[in-house]
Amino acid sequence: HLDRNAKYPTKCQWIGCNSITIYPNAKSLTCHVEEMHTDNQDDNRCRWKNCTHKHSFKANYMLYQHILTHTAYKPYLCVSLNSMDQSNNHFLKNM
Repeated sequence: HLDRNAKYPTKCQWIGCNSITIYPNAKSLTCHVEEMHTDNQDDNRCRWKNCTHKHSFKANYMLYQHILTHTAYKPYLCVSLNSMDQSNNHFLKNM
């Protein structure tokens, strides 16, 4: 089942972000990070506060997948497993 009470950061923790918005859910926070921070970035580096991943990602989509670990957004729904995940890789393995 979907845990609608899961804890996630409600404020953007991207270093240098001046947003004071409190985001109502993980999806809106993820959209903010993608639109304001990762889409316009040349080096595909995570700048989330206290992130231990110090190297650049080879592609922007890899940075996006990594950002999901910070925002707790799980965009992929599997009806047969009745679960959500941050990556569709898990679901592809079960097909």
